[in-house]
Parts: sequence; C-alpha cells; structure tokens
Amino acid sequence: MVDQSDEYNSLRSEIIQHQNRRDQLMNLGLTASIALLGIGSQLQNPFIPLLTLLLVFLVRVQLTQIQFGIERIATYIRVAIESDNPALRWETISYEMRSLERSGRIGLKVSSAVAINGILTLVGLSSVILAFVFSNWDPLGVGIALVAGLTWLIVWIVYGATHKRQTLENINVVEDVFKKIRAESGQASE
Repeated sequence: MVDQSDEYNSLRSEIIQHQNRRDQLMNLGLTASIALLGIGSQLQNPFIPLLTLLLVFLVRVQLTQIQFGIERIATYIRVAIESDNPALRWETISYEMRSLERSGRIGLKVSSAVAINGILTLVGLSSVILAFVFSNWDPLGVGIALVAGLTWLIVWIVYGATHKRQTLENINVVEDVFKKIRAESGQASE
C-alpha cells in the first residue's frame, strides 16, 4: 500500500510541474506575440499583428487544459488525502479561497488565471489596434482588421464564459467520482 504522505508529495510535485509548464507556455506565447507585433510594426503590415490573435487564443486553450489538470489533481488531494489528515490542508484551504473568490464574497484573487487571461486579452486587443493603425485606413485593411478583431473578441468571450462554467461542472463531477470511489473502498470517514 502506498504511503499517503508519499502520494501527497508526489501529487503536489505534479501540480508544481503543471504550474511550471503553464508559466513556460505563457512566456513562450508572450514572446512570440511580441515578436509578431514587432515584425508587424517594422514592416508596417496590418495583417501580421492579426496572427497574434490566433496565437493568444491557442495559448489560452492550452493554458485552460493545464489549469484543469491542476484542479483535478488538487481535487483528488483534497478529497482522498486531506480529508483524513488534519495536518495536510493546503489544497482544502486553497479550494475554500477559490470558492470565496468565485462567489464574489472576497475580492482577493488567489488564482493567476485571471491575471493570465487579462494579459492575453490586452495582447489581443493591442494586435487589433496595431492592425488598424498599420492599415492606413485602407478599406481592405480596416475591413480585415475589423472582422478579425470582432471574430476574435466574440470567440474569446464565449470561450471564457463556457470554460468557466464547464470547469466548475467538471471539478464537481471529478469530486463526486473521487468521493464515490473513496466510499466504495471503505475509506470514507463519515
């Protein structure tokens, strides 16, 4: 049988690895975005900055998947390990803080997801603005920038709203599954 402290440490280490991957992806995405914006500025090309819209959206989708993996592991730790061990409370306390944040009862942002989305949103909006500026008000350039910008904004907002709802639902399902498995294995502390 696996020692719970070994399992706990292993899972916490896995969360840290996911967080490091998230940071690396964010850094790579921002670096590539800035490079595209710089090239567009240098060439005064209105279409190059629009490539950034696709890039930041793809980064956001991947970051979402990483974040869900972190929350899934954290849920398992909270349900399967911390519920039996009062000395181990990190994920339980973090979950309570996130719940307070999501419900609006506290203004404290304990998650970096809000900041990351804000940064990616600013990069996307900057891309659209640069596309307009570099179009020199040429109707074709303005039209393409307008369509690309509005399409990106609509997809961005819809994805954000859908992701937030689905994440909450998925975490609740994952938590229920872990509790069911735990109860079936006779480890429930009820």
